[in-house]
Amino acid sequence: DISSGINAEYGEVMEDIRFTRGTDEALVKEIQTMFCGVVVAFADCLKKLTDLGGDEKDASITSTGGGDIEQPTKTTAEERLVLVLGNCRHTMMTIIPLLLETFISHGYIKGSDYEIENKSIERYSTLEKSIFEKYVSSKESFLFGDIEQFLLPTSFPWQECNPPSSVNIYVQELALKLVMAMSELHNIEAELLKRIIGHLLEKVTHRVCAMLAEVTGMCKNGSLQARLDLEACKLLFSSNMNKECRGKIQAMIDGLPTTGITPEDLAELSVLLDRFKAQNLILVSCLDYTPQLASYW
Repeated sequence: DISSGINAEYGEVMEDIRFTRGTDEALVKEIQTMFCGVVVAFADCLKKLTDLGGDEKDASITSTGGGDIEQPTKTTAEERLVLVLGNCRHTMMTIIPLLLETFISHGYIKGSDYEIENKSIERYSTLEKSIFEKYVSSKESFLFGDIEQFLLPTSFPWQECNPPSSVNIYVQELALKLVMAMSELHNIEAELLKRIIGHLLEKVTHRVCAMLAEVTGMCKNGSLQARLDLEACKLLFSSNMNKECRGKIQAMIDGLPTTGITPEDLAELSVLLDRFKAQNLILVSCLDYTPQLASYW
Protein backbone atom coordinates (compact mmCIF):
# COMPACT_ATOMS: atom_id res chain seq x y z
CA ASP A 1 0.00 0.00 0.00
CA ILE A 2 1.65 3.20 -1.21
CA SER A 3 0.24 5.64 1.32
CA SER A 4 0.66 3.18 4.21
CA GLY A 5 4.36 3.20 3.45
CA ILE A 6 4.37 6.99 3.48
CA ASN A 7 2.49 6.92 6.77
CA ALA A 8 5.09 4.62 8.35
CA GLU A 9 7.98 6.70 7.02
CA TYR A 10 6.31 9.92 8.17
CA GLY A 11 5.86 8.50 11.68
CA GLU A 12 9.58 7.69 11.95
CA VAL A 13 10.56 11.15 10.73
CA MET A 14 8.29 12.78 13.28
CA GLU A 15 10.02 10.87 16.07
CA ASP A 16 13.32 12.53 15.12
CA ILE A 17 12.04 16.06 14.51
CA ARG A 18 11.13 18.45 17.32
CA PHE A 19 8.94 21.25 16.05
CA THR A 20 8.97 24.60 17.73
CA ARG A 21 5.69 26.48 17.80
CA GLY A 22 5.21 28.59 14.71
CA THR A 23 5.46 32.26 15.60
CA ASP A 24 6.81 33.60 12.32
CA GLU A 25 3.84 34.36 10.06
CA ALA A 26 5.96 33.99 6.93
CA LEU A 27 7.24 30.59 8.08
CA VAL A 28 3.73 29.46 8.88
CA LYS A 29 2.57 30.50 5.42
CA GLU A 30 5.48 28.70 3.79
CA ILE A 31 4.77 25.50 5.69
CA GLN A 32 1.11 25.65 4.73
CA THR A 33 2.10 26.09 1.08
CA MET A 34 4.49 23.14 1.30
CA PHE A 35 1.81 21.02 2.95
CA CYS A 36 -0.65 21.72 0.13
CA GLY A 37 2.10 21.11 -2.45
CA VAL A 38 2.91 17.66 -1.06
CA VAL A 39 -0.74 16.70 -0.92
CA VAL A 40 -1.34 17.81 -4.52
CA ALA A 41 1.86 16.15 -5.75
CA PHE A 42 0.89 12.77 -4.30
CA ALA A 43 -2.60 13.07 -5.83
CA ASP A 44 -0.98 13.78 -9.21
CA CYS A 45 1.24 10.70 -8.80
CA LEU A 46 -1.79 8.53 -8.09
CA LYS A 47 -3.57 9.91 -11.13
CA LYS A 48 -0.57 9.18 -13.38
CA LEU A 49 -0.61 5.56 -12.24
CA THR A 50 -4.15 5.24 -13.59
CA ASP A 51 -3.18 6.88 -16.88
CA LEU A 52 -0.31 4.52 -17.76
CA GLY A 53 -0.61 3.69 -21.44
CA GLY A 54 0.64 0.85 -23.59
CA ASP A 55 -0.12 -2.83 -23.48
CA GLU A 56 -1.68 -3.85 -20.18
CA LYS A 57 0.54 -6.92 -20.06
CA ASP A 58 3.65 -4.76 -20.13
CA ALA A 59 2.49 -2.20 -17.53
CA SER A 60 4.19 -2.35 -14.16
CA ILE A 61 4.58 -0.49 -10.90
CA THR A 62 8.14 -0.55 -9.64
CA SER A 63 8.85 -0.69 -5.92
CA THR A 64 12.14 -0.82 -4.04
CA GLY A 65 12.46 -3.65 -1.56
CA GLY A 66 15.31 -4.64 0.76
CA GLY A 67 18.55 -3.01 -0.34
CA ASP A 68 18.31 -0.89 -3.45
CA ILE A 69 17.12 -3.60 -5.82
CA GLU A 70 14.15 -2.50 -7.90
CA GLN A 71 11.37 -5.06 -8.00
CA PRO A 72 8.86 -4.34 -10.81
CA THR A 73 5.40 -5.75 -10.20
CA LYS A 74 3.27 -6.50 -13.23
CA THR A 75 -0.25 -5.09 -12.98
CA THR A 76 -3.20 -4.80 -15.33
CA ALA A 77 -4.99 -1.51 -15.88
CA GLU A 78 -7.89 -2.64 -13.67
CA GLU A 79 -5.57 -3.75 -10.87
CA ARG A 80 -3.90 -0.34 -10.93
CA LEU A 81 -7.28 1.37 -10.69
CA VAL A 82 -8.16 -0.61 -7.56
CA LEU A 83 -4.70 -0.10 -6.02
CA VAL A 84 -4.86 3.63 -6.60
CA LEU A 85 -8.45 3.82 -5.42
CA GLY A 86 -7.46 2.19 -2.13
CA ASN A 87 -4.49 4.50 -1.65
CA CYS A 88 -6.59 7.52 -2.53
CA ARG A 89 -9.15 6.61 0.12
CA HIS A 90 -6.49 5.84 2.73
CA THR A 91 -4.75 9.16 2.11
CA MET A 92 -8.02 11.07 2.35
CA MET A 93 -9.27 9.34 5.50
CA THR A 94 -6.01 8.71 7.39
CA ILE A 95 -2.90 10.47 6.11
CA ILE A 96 -4.27 14.00 5.64
CA PRO A 97 -6.02 14.11 9.05
CA LEU A 98 -2.82 12.82 10.70
CA LEU A 99 -0.69 15.49 9.03
CA LEU A 100 -3.16 18.24 9.88
CA GLU A 101 -3.38 17.11 13.50
CA THR A 102 0.41 17.25 13.83
CA PHE A 103 0.80 20.68 12.21
CA ILE A 104 -2.08 22.10 14.23
CA SER A 105 -0.59 20.80 17.48
CA HIS A 106 2.64 22.67 16.70
CA GLY A 107 0.93 25.89 15.69
CA TYR A 108 1.68 25.80 11.99
CA ILE A 109 -1.97 25.53 11.01
CA LYS A 110 -4.88 26.96 12.94
CA GLY A 111 -7.44 24.43 14.12
CA SER A 112 -10.18 26.70 12.80
CA ASP A 113 -8.60 26.96 9.33
CA TYR A 114 -10.71 24.47 7.41
CA GLU A 115 -9.75 25.79 3.96
CA ILE A 116 -6.55 23.74 3.77
CA GLU A 117 -8.32 20.58 4.90
CA ASN A 118 -11.27 21.11 2.58
CA LYS A 119 -9.05 21.74 -0.46
CA SER A 120 -6.96 18.65 0.31
CA ILE A 121 -9.95 16.38 0.83
CA GLU A 122 -11.68 17.79 -2.24
CA ARG A 123 -8.66 16.95 -4.38
CA TYR A 124 -8.70 13.29 -3.35
CA SER A 125 -12.49 13.06 -3.34
CA THR A 126 -12.61 14.21 -6.97
CA LEU A 127 -9.83 11.78 -7.92
CA GLU A 128 -11.54 8.92 -6.08
CA LYS A 129 -14.83 9.55 -7.89
CA SER A 130 -13.08 9.61 -11.27
CA ILE A 131 -11.20 6.36 -10.63
CA PHE A 132 -14.28 4.66 -9.20
CA GLU A 133 -16.36 5.49 -12.27
CA LYS A 134 -13.58 4.35 -14.60
CA TYR A 135 -13.27 1.00 -12.81
CA VAL A 136 -17.02 0.35 -12.64
CA SER A 137 -17.31 1.20 -16.34
CA SER A 138 -14.59 -1.31 -17.24
CA LYS A 139 -16.28 -4.01 -15.16
CA GLU A 140 -19.66 -3.27 -16.68
CA SER A 141 -18.26 -4.16 -20.11
CA PHE A 142 -16.75 -7.33 -18.66
CA LEU A 143 -20.06 -8.39 -17.09
CA PHE A 144 -22.24 -7.86 -20.13
CA GLY A 145 -19.83 -8.94 -22.86
CA ASP A 146 -21.51 -12.28 -23.60
CA ILE A 147 -24.71 -12.02 -21.59
CA GLU A 148 -26.98 -9.67 -23.50
CA GLN A 149 -27.28 -12.15 -26.37
CA PHE A 150 -29.31 -14.44 -24.09
CA LEU A 151 -31.82 -11.68 -23.35
CA LEU A 152 -32.46 -10.40 -26.85
CA PRO A 153 -35.93 -11.21 -28.22
CA THR A 154 -34.22 -12.68 -31.30
CA SER A 155 -32.03 -15.01 -29.21
CA PHE A 156 -34.65 -16.55 -26.95
CA PRO A 157 -38.19 -17.50 -28.09
CA TRP A 158 -40.04 -15.59 -25.37
CA GLN A 159 -43.21 -15.60 -27.48
CA GLU A 160 -43.22 -19.37 -28.06
CA CYS A 161 -41.09 -21.61 -25.86
CA ASN A 162 -41.29 -24.78 -23.77
CA PRO A 163 -42.02 -24.72 -20.03
CA PRO A 164 -38.86 -23.76 -18.07
CA SER A 165 -36.69 -26.68 -16.97
CA SER A 166 -33.86 -24.64 -15.39
CA VAL A 167 -32.62 -21.11 -14.81
CA ASN A 168 -31.44 -19.43 -18.02
CA ILE A 169 -27.68 -19.72 -18.54
CA TYR A 170 -27.10 -15.95 -18.55
CA VAL A 171 -27.93 -15.77 -14.82
CA GLN A 172 -25.18 -18.23 -13.92
CA GLU A 173 -22.73 -16.54 -16.31
CA LEU A 174 -23.45 -13.20 -14.66
CA ALA A 175 -22.99 -14.70 -11.19
CA LEU A 176 -19.66 -16.30 -12.13
CA LYS A 177 -18.35 -13.00 -13.48
CA LEU A 178 -19.40 -11.17 -10.33
CA VAL A 179 -17.53 -13.74 -8.23
CA MET A 180 -14.44 -13.12 -10.36
CA ALA A 181 -14.81 -9.38 -9.78
CA MET A 182 -15.29 -9.89 -6.03
CA SER A 183 -12.20 -12.09 -5.87
CA GLU A 184 -10.11 -9.46 -7.62
CA LEU A 185 -11.36 -6.74 -5.30
CA HIS A 186 -10.91 -8.84 -2.18
CA ASN A 187 -7.33 -9.70 -3.08
CA ILE A 188 -6.43 -6.08 -3.76
CA GLU A 189 -8.65 -3.95 -1.55
CA ALA A 190 -11.35 -5.74 0.48
CA GLU A 191 -13.02 -2.57 1.76
CA LEU A 192 -13.96 -1.52 -1.77
CA LEU A 193 -15.77 -4.77 -2.50
CA LYS A 194 -19.27 -4.01 -1.29
CA ARG A 195 -19.35 -0.49 -2.69
CA ILE A 196 -18.24 -1.50 -6.18
CA ILE A 197 -20.29 -4.70 -6.34
CA GLY A 198 -23.31 -2.71 -5.17
CA HIS A 199 -22.88 -0.23 -8.03
CA LEU A 200 -22.36 -3.04 -10.53
CA LEU A 201 -25.54 -4.75 -9.36
CA GLU A 202 -27.45 -1.52 -9.86
CA LYS A 203 -26.33 -1.55 -13.49
CA VAL A 204 -27.03 -5.29 -13.80
CA THR A 205 -30.55 -4.86 -12.44
CA HIS A 206 -31.29 -1.94 -14.72
CA ARG A 207 -29.95 -3.71 -17.82
CA VAL A 208 -31.70 -7.05 -17.24
CA CYS A 209 -35.05 -5.47 -16.38
CA ALA A 210 -34.83 -3.03 -19.29
CA MET A 211 -34.14 -5.81 -21.80
CA LEU A 212 -36.93 -8.04 -20.47
CA ALA A 213 -39.31 -5.07 -20.58
CA GLU A 214 -38.60 -4.74 -24.32
CA VAL A 215 -39.97 -8.22 -25.00
CA THR A 216 -43.45 -8.04 -26.52
CA GLY A 217 -46.04 -10.77 -26.79
CA MET A 218 -44.45 -12.92 -24.08
CA CYS A 219 -46.25 -16.25 -23.81
CA LYS A 220 -47.13 -18.09 -20.60
CA ASN A 221 -43.95 -20.22 -20.66
CA GLY A 222 -41.83 -17.20 -21.53
CA SER A 223 -43.28 -15.37 -18.55
CA LEU A 224 -42.54 -18.34 -16.29
CA GLN A 225 -38.95 -18.48 -17.59
CA ALA A 226 -38.43 -14.76 -16.98
CA ARG A 227 -39.95 -15.09 -13.50
CA LEU A 228 -37.63 -18.00 -12.68
CA ASP A 229 -34.57 -16.09 -13.93
CA LEU A 230 -35.43 -12.98 -11.90
CA GLU A 231 -36.08 -15.02 -8.76
CA ALA A 232 -32.66 -16.64 -9.27
CA CYS A 233 -31.10 -13.16 -9.50
CA LYS A 234 -32.75 -12.25 -6.20
CA LEU A 235 -31.45 -15.45 -4.64
CA LEU A 236 -27.88 -14.90 -5.82
CA PHE A 237 -27.45 -11.16 -5.44
CA SER A 238 -29.80 -10.03 -2.67
CA SER A 239 -27.11 -9.76 0.03
CA ASN A 240 -25.26 -7.16 -2.06
CA MET A 241 -28.32 -5.42 -3.50
CA ASN A 242 -29.74 -2.21 -2.12
CA LYS A 243 -33.44 -1.68 -1.51
CA GLU A 244 -33.91 0.05 -4.87
CA CYS A 245 -32.45 -2.90 -6.83
CA ARG A 246 -34.56 -5.44 -4.99
CA GLY A 247 -37.62 -3.29 -5.57
CA LYS A 248 -36.86 -2.99 -9.30
CA ILE A 249 -36.58 -6.75 -9.72
CA GLN A 250 -39.75 -7.38 -7.74
CA ALA A 251 -41.61 -4.77 -9.80
CA MET A 252 -40.43 -6.53 -12.97
CA ILE A 253 -41.67 -9.88 -11.63
CA ASP A 254 -45.02 -8.38 -10.67
CA GLY A 255 -45.34 -6.84 -14.14
CA LEU A 256 -44.85 -10.09 -16.07
CA PRO A 257 -47.89 -11.55 -17.87
CA THR A 258 -49.94 -13.87 -15.67
CA THR A 259 -52.47 -15.14 -18.21
CA GLY A 260 -52.88 -18.90 -17.90
CA ILE A 261 -50.41 -19.26 -15.02
CA THR A 262 -51.72 -21.57 -12.29
CA PRO A 263 -50.65 -22.16 -8.67
CA GLU A 264 -49.21 -25.48 -9.87
CA ASP A 265 -46.97 -23.60 -12.33
CA LEU A 266 -45.67 -21.37 -9.55
CA ALA A 267 -45.07 -24.38 -7.33
CA GLU A 268 -43.00 -25.98 -10.10
CA LEU A 269 -40.93 -22.77 -10.33
CA SER A 270 -40.17 -23.05 -6.60
CA VAL A 271 -38.93 -26.61 -7.15
CA LEU A 272 -36.69 -25.47 -10.02
CA LEU A 273 -35.35 -22.58 -7.94
CA ASP A 274 -34.54 -24.89 -5.01
CA ARG A 275 -32.78 -27.26 -7.41
CA PHE A 276 -30.77 -24.36 -8.86
CA LYS A 277 -29.72 -23.31 -5.36
CA ALA A 278 -28.70 -26.86 -4.41
CA GLN A 279 -26.63 -27.20 -7.57
CA ASN A 280 -24.85 -23.88 -7.00
CA LEU A 281 -24.22 -23.79 -3.25
CA ILE A 282 -20.61 -22.69 -3.66
CA LEU A 283 -21.64 -19.88 -6.01
CA VAL A 284 -24.37 -18.75 -3.59
CA SER A 285 -21.90 -18.80 -0.68
CA CYS A 286 -19.32 -16.76 -2.60
CA LEU A 287 -21.87 -14.10 -3.53
CA ASP A 288 -23.20 -14.01 0.02
CA TYR A 289 -19.77 -13.03 1.39
CA THR A 290 -19.92 -9.51 2.79
CA PRO A 291 -16.92 -8.21 4.78
CA GLN A 292 -17.40 -5.70 7.58
CA LEU A 293 -16.91 -2.25 6.10
CA ALA A 294 -15.99 1.11 7.53
CA SER A 295 -18.96 3.34 8.28
CA TYR A 296 -17.82 6.13 5.94
CA TRP A 297 -18.97 4.13 2.94
